[in-house]
Amino acid sequence: MKRNEKWQLAVSLMLVFLLAFSSVLMVIAEEKDEEGLVSTVEWDGTRGVDSEKCGLADGDLRDKETGWIHWVFNTKGDSTDAKLTLNGTEIYEPSEPLNAEVWHFYTPYFELDGLTAEIKLFGGAPGPGGGLVISDYCPGEPEEEEPSAELIIIKALFDEDDEEIESSDKAFEVLINNSYKEEFWKGDISVNINYSNDDMELGTYFIKENVDSEDFTVTYMVGETELIVDEDGFVQVELDEDGDSVTIVIQNRPVRPPSNGGGDDNGNGNGGSGNGGSDDRSDDRRTTTITTQTTTPLSAAPVIAPEMVTTEPAPQMTIVLDEAVPQAPPMLPQTGGPGSWALILSGLGISSLGVIFRRRLKEVTRSVTTLFEDRW
Repeated sequence: MKRNEKWQLAVSLMLVFLLAFSSVLMVIAEEKDEEGLVSTVEWDGTRGVDSEKCGLADGDLRDKETGWIHWVFNTKGDSTDAKLTLNGTEIYEPSEPLNAEVWHFYTPYFELDGLTAEIKLFGGAPGPGGGLVISDYCPGEPEEEEPSAELIIIKALFDEDDEEIESSDKAFEVLINNSYKEEFWKGDISVNINYSNDDMELGTYFIKENVDSEDFTVTYMVGETELIVDEDGFVQVELDEDGDSVTIVIQNRPVRPPSNGGGDDNGNGNGGSGNGGSDDRSDDRRTTTITTQTTTPLSAAPVIAPEMVTTEPAPQMTIVLDEAVPQAPPMLPQTGGPGSWALILSGLGISSLGVIFRRRLKEVTRSVTTLFEDRW
C-alpha cells in the first residue's frame, strides 16, 4: 500500500513539473514575440467606417466576391515591422507596398459593428500621423449566377411491330443549334445514352436528328405534343425561365419496304398477272354473278342468256331474279288467215248486242225517274 502511494505521489509531482515548464515556455515565447516592440496603437472603432468602396475591387487583394478591409497606419516613422490583430485573435502581416511611409494591411471583411483592431510596431517609434484607420472596404458582393435551364433528349426506338425497344446501343447523331443557328452541340445518343445539360443558357434552340429517311421515320415529342419540323428538318425549343426543364423524346420507327407486286386500287399490279398486286386489299374484292332466264317462243329456238361476271367494290351481294328476263317479243300461235263471212257475222252480232243493250238502258233509266217523281 505504501508503494502505491509513492507511485501516485511521483506521478503527481511529474504533472506539476510539466505544467510549470509549459508556462515558462509560453512566457519565453511571448517575450520573444514582443521583442523589439515599441508601441501599440488601437483603432477607435469609427475612423473609416464610411469608406465603403466596392468599386476598387481588383480581383487580387480586393476581392469583390468575398469582400475586404484595407487598413492603413500613418506613419511608419522608425518602425521596421508591424502586426495587426483583429478581435484579439486574428493576426495579419503587412502587405505591399512595404517601402511606403505607411503600413498597409488587407484583411477579409468583418462586420464593423463591434470590431476591435490594434497595431503593434517593432524596431522604432512611429512617426506623426493619423494613426490606424480603414482606408477602404467592401462587404462582398457574391456574383449572381446566370439564369439557366435544363435540356434532356431521350431516344425511343421501335421495332417493325411498333414495340418499343428497351435497350439498344444503336447510335443516332443529334445536332443542337443556338438561337443564331450556330452549332452548340453535336453528338450521338441512343436508347441507353441520353443527352442532358442542366446549365443551358436561356434562349431558343434548334434540334435535329441526322438519320436516313429511307431507314427510319423521326418524330419529336414533348409530353403528348408533337413538335413541328421546319423545312430544314429542325424543331424549335424555347428555354425562357431560370430553372426550366424540357425533355424531348425522339422517336424512330423503321420504314417498311413496299410489298411485292405493288397492286393499286384499280387492280393494276407492277409485278402481278394484271389482276392486281398481292397486297391485303385483295381481300376487299367480291365477285357477283347475275344469272338471267329466258322464255322459249313456240316458233323459235330457245335462247340461252350468257353469264355476266363483274367485279364490284365491297360490300357486294348476289342478285337472283325472280322472273326471267325476256330476250325477244312474245309470239302468238298461228292458226291460219280469217274468212270474210266470219268477219261479217261477227260484226252483225256485235251491232245487235249494242242495240239491245241501249234499249235496255233506256228502260231502266225511265223506271228510276218515275220512281223518284212518285215519291216527291
